[in-house]
Amino acid sequence: MTKEAREAKKAQREAIVQQRLAELDSLEKAVQQGTHPDYLQLLQDIEAKRDEKRTRAHARHTLTGETIGRITQAQHKMALDQFQWNKLELRRTMIQQMQQKINALEQEYYTRTHYKEGSDKSACDWSAWVPPDRPCVINILFLMCGG
Repeated sequence: MTKEAREAKKAQREAIVQQRLAELDSLEKAVQQGTHPDYLQLLQDIEAKRDEKRTRAHARHTLTGETIGRITQAQHKMALDQFQWNKLELRRTMIQQMQQKINALEQEYYTRTHYKEGSDKSACDWSAWVPPDRPCVINILFLMCGG
């Protein structure tokens, strides 16, 4: 190979290197300016993924809020139902206790009026006497007569 051929080859390589460096400079400039087509496509893909994640996160947040709301409503309803059952049970207990007191009074009245007729009449005259611990009005507070 001659010296001229080597220099020509060297010049040709230098031209190719300069051309490729110019291409790289233009690619770098396009990337920095945000106009490179591959860069724009990758950026769009990243933004699409981010938007998808944001949409899923928003949907998850909404569903979580709705679930919490339903749980709260269910707990509130359970508390109200329990209150109503307790109130009903208390009412039944109070009515049962009152019925027991009424039965005891009826039995006491029957005993006093039927078994003591032949004996002392003053002992049978107890219609005006009411013991202080007997209820005279049935209501929630059980007001007492003469208390």
